[in-house]
Amino acid sequence: MKNRIIIRNICTILFIFIMILVITGLIKPVDSFVYNNLIRNSFFDNYFLFITNMGGIIFMVIFVSTLFFVFKDVRIIYLSLGGVGFNTIMKTLVHRKRPNINRMISEKGYSFPSGHSLISSLVFGYLIYKLNNTIKNKFIKYLVIGIIICIILSIGISRIYLGVHYFSDVLCGFLEGVIILLTFLDRSVEYVQDDGQ
Repeated sequence: MKNRIIIRNICTILFIFIMILVITGLIKPVDSFVYNNLIRNSFFDNYFLFITNMGGIIFMVIFVSTLFFVFKDVRIIYLSLGGVGFNTIMKTLVHRKRPNINRMISEKGYSFPSGHSLISSLVFGYLIYKLNNTIKNKFIKYLVIGIIICIILSIGISRIYLGVHYFSDVLCGFLEGVIILLTFLDRSVEYVQDDGQ
């Protein structure tokens, strides 16, 4: 519990700090450096075009529904809807336009924070939480969790690679997802404990 609070507080401070840099424009050199130094080839083109769909609406609706039926835990639905709602509010407040350099796909809406990064860290993060408490074999557990983390990171990187988000959008999308996930898990645990009393 204490570790979650520490991690959540660190993520919150980083999120606010980066958001200020985004609003003031001071983050632009970092965003440009990351975008200009990505390794590009046909393999990565195809890989990121494929993997970015795993953070999209269609895939996530199916995936969240599957997780709900597998784990019989309605929290995943509340978590997903709450995350999307909060991200929409943040996008509207910051009002950052998307990058317009070498886009490989078309996207609408504002850029900050990345919705794909948020929802992937939320939903896959929830899956990691459930598997960590379910899988007993440590080797299999860490292998599966490692693969899931790679998927989360790949979805975020795909948004930069495909030219629809800045690095800072993706980073804050991840931070936002972690903050919401840890807050939600802590609050739901407290609710269950209070209800049990």
